[in-house]
Amino acid sequence: MDKLSKSLEVLKLLSTTTSETLVANNEKSRFDPTSISKEKIHHLNNITELLCSSSLIKSNNENYFKLLTASVETLFTTCDENDYDVRLAAEENLNKLVKNLKEANLTRIQVELHRIIKRNPNVGPRALKGALWRFAELASVIHPKKIRPFFEHLSAAFYSIAARPEDIVHEKLSEYYELIFRILGRSINDKEIKELLLAYLANMSHESALIRRSSAACIIIICRYSRYPMVIARFLMTNAIDQLLEHHSENDSTRLIIGYLGLIKNLIQLLGINIEEFQSSSINIQQPLNTSKNIDSNEQYLPISITQIIEV
Repeated sequence: MDKLSKSLEVLKLLSTTTSETLVANNEKSRFDPTSISKEKIHHLNNITELLCSSSLIKSNNENYFKLLTASVETLFTTCDENDYDVRLAAEENLNKLVKNLKEANLTRIQVELHRIIKRNPNVGPRALKGALWRFAELASVIHPKKIRPFFEHLSAAFYSIAARPEDIVHEKLSEYYELIFRILGRSINDKEIKELLLAYLANMSHESALIRRSSAACIIIICRYSRYPMVIARFLMTNAIDQLLEHHSENDSTRLIIGYLGLIKNLIQLLGINIEEFQSSSINIQQPLNTSKNIDSNEQYLPISITQIIEV
């Protein structure tokens, strides 16, 4: 335990110490950039080796779990270091740690990963991406009784992830959401689905083409694994067509048009053999999206025809 605590303290010191401080302490020769990098890698490796020690894992010591939380946070924080070698070491150690702990204490590592995601937006882009894909890989083994609690704790993070400006966060986000919402999707209530959709629909006019495509893909995944996929698909199609008809003549709406056309393309692919169910679906007071600010529960929706979609 003492060795683990010491490594954590050293890493914290090295991450916060500036070159000016080193000069003032006459330690520049000892802690030049190369030496700092090697020192960080050494302690990252040391942390993982100690945490994976069978004697510590089996001890079920309260201090162990406190140090585990601090260590996981440190490893993920280090994933956003400027030094490539240090980032690589952090990634490798996280892989080793997750592999070992999921066999010894699966629920614990799921909780630690969810804590990193929950910290969004106060977490670096690489750390967030790493936590998402590792959580996604373990989503299929979430205990059924834990599914709803996990979403409740992560819902705010899922909403705010849509607003992240970094391409690195969004480039594989839909792949992670596919694995996550396949498990969590059915536990999401109507209000939460509405908030999720609105968060990612806001990106249809984003300046980044990658973020527009990623958000469209995420919307489809949320729709597919929801309780009412055809009702939500109908709302999304209606919304997309309305947006296109409203902005088609505006010179500054090119991004929005491209974004919604991409969403419609994905919706058509999703519908597939369910097109008849989609066309016959209607929105009423029992459906999940009638409380949205974009939908009037008293409004009558006419069937959407394939001709309408083609004309757009």
